[in-house]
Parts: sequence; C-alpha cells; structure tokens
Amino acid sequence: MLGEWYDACVGYAVTLERFHVFDFTAPFLKPLESYLFTLPGNVNSFNANDLRNRNIGFFEGWFSDEKCLARQDGVDGRQGYILPTDNIVYMTGPNEVMEKFNDGSIDAVFAGLHDLSSFVNDGTLAKVNVPFSCTVTGTATMTRKGSAFIDHWNRGFQILRSTGKLFKMCQAARQDHGDQGDINCVD
Repeated sequence: MLGEWYDACVGYAVTLERFHVFDFTAPFLKPLESYLFTLPGNVNSFNANDLRNRNIGFFEGWFSDEKCLARQDGVDGRQGYILPTDNIVYMTGPNEVMEKFNDGSIDAVFAGLHDLSSFVNDGTLAKVNVPFSCTVTGTATMTRKGSAFIDHWNRGFQILRSTGKLFKMCQAARQDHGDQGDINCVD
C-alpha cells in the first residue's frame, strides 16, 4: 500500500501503531476484545491482575501484542504487564498454542477471542474473563494517508447504514456464516 500498488486493505483493526501511519474509513465492525487464555484447569488459579513471573504467548504481528498488554499496567491495580523479554513467547498462529502450553513454554496466551474461539468452544482453552481493548475503534478499511478513497467509501457506507441495508447484510452474514465466529457489525 505504501508503494502505491493498491489503495486500501479491507478488514483491519485500527490500532495505535497503524493509526499514526495510515488513514481509516468509518468502522464496519465493532471493536474486538482481547483476553488472556489458559488451560481450563488453571483459569481459577490464574491471577490476571499480576503477570509477574508469567510467560505469556503472543501471535507475531497480531494486534493483541505485548505493547497492548503493557498499556494495561497499573490499570485497575494490574501489575507485571510490562513483560521482560524473557517472559514473551512469540508464535506464528493459533496452531502453536497447545504445543507451547504442553511443553511449559507459556502460562497464558494473549489474543482476540475471535482468534481462539474454537479452542474455547471445544474446552481446550479457558478465557480469563477480563477483556482488554487493543484497538482505537472497530474494524475498518485501511488506506494511505490522505487517500480520497475514504470519502467515497464513507459516503457509500453511510447510505448502507441509513437505508437499513447494512443491518440486513449483517443479519444474512450471521445466518450464513455465524458458525465461523461472531459478526459484530456496527449499529
């Protein structure tokens, strides 16, 4: 996109890091929440307010990252959220999670619920019920700074919203694809 090969990337979360480099359209999905996840037997003993001496797993390049977790340090009495590098374990994606838990590399993984919902649904992982927001706003279309694309997109999107067509599209998407995860369209 920065090389001007294309004008936009659809479906990107607006993060602090991206916000300073790119422009975004009005969001079409509500903000995603991130959570800490543990093995089911550990969820009650895992103290989400104190991550000192805990190894936390993160997916490389995903917005639920160690920088988001560090921004939570001190909020509501949380401690140890600024992790030493020795306590950060990177993974390339969800397929590595169970391996890292089973070999003792991680005590928890930090990710979006949408990323690990299948593990939670089948009982392989448990969600620690403390939601975190790693995004500035909901999911949108990302463009180069100053792109005229945003004005065109937002104008068309507003028409979809005001006529009720967006609501109908979202209902149909939930019906047809809801088994793939939540579809949380903006109101």
